[in-house]
Parts: sequence; structure tokens; C-alpha cells
Amino acid sequence: MRYLTATWALLVFYRIALAFAPYRLVRRVLPVQRTPRTAPSWALARTRWAVSNAARAAFGATCLPQALAANALLSLQGYGSVIRIGVRRSESGAVQAHAWVLSDDRVVVGDDGECLESFTPLTDLGPRA
Repeated sequence: MRYLTATWALLVFYRIALAFAPYRLVRRVLPVQRTPRTAPSWALARTRWAVSNAARAAFGATCLPQALAANALLSLQGYGSVIRIGVRRSESGAVQAHAWVLSDDRVVVGDDGECLESFTPLTDLGPRA
């Protein structure tokens, strides 16, 4: 229950922070990580479950706040992960952006109904070092 509560708090924090500040400032509050360890499957599953459930009550937490929260949760436990940002064109020609989290090439959050292969990756953002 504490993990779910912490996840919800991170989602709300990142949602509000992104509404009022540019990403470059919000990124400064990501946890600092020195030597990341490989995350076990159970830690990734717990993070995926917590972000998915907390996002329902996090006041419109879209993919970027969810990715930031998942990245922070894993970093705080000493596990390595990156936030991947990608874009694609919709059928109408509009540009769509999406963020998801990878840990050792395993998708942690952000694959909810999205065809991630259809996005062209722009950048990978990791925790500050």
C-alpha cells in the first residue's frame, strides 16, 4: 500500500510540475543514480502495477508523468531505467508523441494499447548522474 501511495504522490507531483514548468526544470528533480543495478522481474511488475493503478486517480496523468514516476521509483530502488520519447504521424497527419520506460530493453510502463513499434524514438532520458 505504501508503494502505491508513493506512486500516486509522484504522479501528482510530476503532473503538476509539468503543467507549470518546462521539462528541463522538472528533470532536475529526478533521482540521482550512480551505479544502476538490473531490475528483477518482480520489481518491474510491481512498478507497472502501481503506476497503472495510481494513474487512474492522478488527475489526468498522461504518459510523460507516468514515465517520470516509474523512472523515479526504479531509480530510488537502485534499478536502471530510461524514459524513451518517440513520435509518429496519425492517419490525419498530426504528430503524436509518446513516452515509455525501458529497463534493460523491457517495457515497464507506456505500452497500454500503444503499438510502440510505430513510434520513431527521438531520445532516451535517464536519471541524472
